[in-house]
Amino acid sequence: MSPFSPLLFLALASVSYAQDGSDAPVFEPLFSSGEVTFTVIERATKGTEVGLVRAQGLPQETVLYGVEDLGDEWEGAFEIGSSSGEIAVGPNGVNILVISGAPLSIRFGVFAYYESAGLHGNRSILSVTVQIEDVNDSPYFEDIDTQIFVESVAVGDVLRRITATDNDLGVNAALEYSLHQISRPGGDTEDSFSIHRYTGDLTVTMSLSVGFEYQLTITATDEGEPSLSASINVTIVDDPVPPVFDQRVYEVELLEFTNKTRVSVVNVSATATDEDEVVYSIIKWSPAPEGLNFTVGSSTGYLYATGTLDRETFSRYTITVEAYAYVGAPSEATVVLHVGDVNEPPQFSRSHYSAAVSEGAELGYLFYSSVMATDRDKGLSNSEVTYS
Repeated sequence: MSPFSPLLFLALASVSYAQDGSDAPVFEPLFSSGEVTFTVIERATKGTEVGLVRAQGLPQETVLYGVEDLGDEWEGAFEIGSSSGEIAVGPNGVNILVISGAPLSIRFGVFAYYESAGLHGNRSILSVTVQIEDVNDSPYFEDIDTQIFVESVAVGDVLRRITATDNDLGVNAALEYSLHQISRPGGDTEDSFSIHRYTGDLTVTMSLSVGFEYQLTITATDEGEPSLSASINVTIVDDPVPPVFDQRVYEVELLEFTNKTRVSVVNVSATATDEDEVVYSIIKWSPAPEGLNFTVGSSTGYLYATGTLDRETFSRYTITVEAYAYVGAPSEATVVLHVGDVNEPPQFSRSHYSAAVSEGAELGYLFYSSVMATDRDKGLSNSEVTYS
């Protein structure tokens, strides 16, 4: 007896002749439906016995068997012993016989013919249906974000629905979820979360402290025999709302100055929703001429300028300030600094001028015509030059 005997069925046919009067053997299976049905397990390997069919012919003839063309979809799934009539899983069966969310059955034909007539002679055909029996496979987690960033959560909030996939059928595909471990760095164990047994909804069950980080192991188990499971590790991290500036853009004006130690520009202010301390820093400023520097008080938000602020060099600066709390992403604000004009003396084009005057020159004689001074200040009153 074959080791695959639980899967082995036999279809017998008596001797008869084709209706056209030829001597081809004819299947007359002992089934009222006129077909035979066999069963084989999912992912059965090459050579696994599926069933046995036989046709009886003329005593002096040898009956041989073959499989009808299975088409591209099922090519190589089954084969038949040419003289035995034994149907078995073919070379590609292990790759083809896979259930993926729906019952699978394959219908094809096997034929019988006389050896003396050859493959191109008369033949008889029997319809064979092979039903694929589901074998329990493990569930799996796919495309799950293993880091969950949360903010402003309360007891009872659902953080995420975490679900696994199982391509089996029936009870083999029914999944239940559980939390096998809830821990914080340092080994503390807390009942801060729960997961719904059937939906996979992950819920907050206790108040979470600021800056928390929890390590969870979530398991999905099917109801097959034996039951199989898959697990995934998930990290839940506090992601509070970034501090909020009272203005996104601060427009200020400051009079130009030279070689100052520290001049206050503006006080920027941001508030953290979780009442954490806010820390300020400068990301960049533009333009950035040599001899000018900006600083900000890390805890106060006061912005200072040091060095020389010359309106005639640059009349406008943009400073980007960042605010961040204990954890979470920072936020940014922009300070637009307009440099105000301070009246400065005009400048002659040359430091000294010389000219020759002839003795006896008459009053009003023009002896030099290119004395020139300029004033880079802003506005008519500050920039108009008069000579005396």
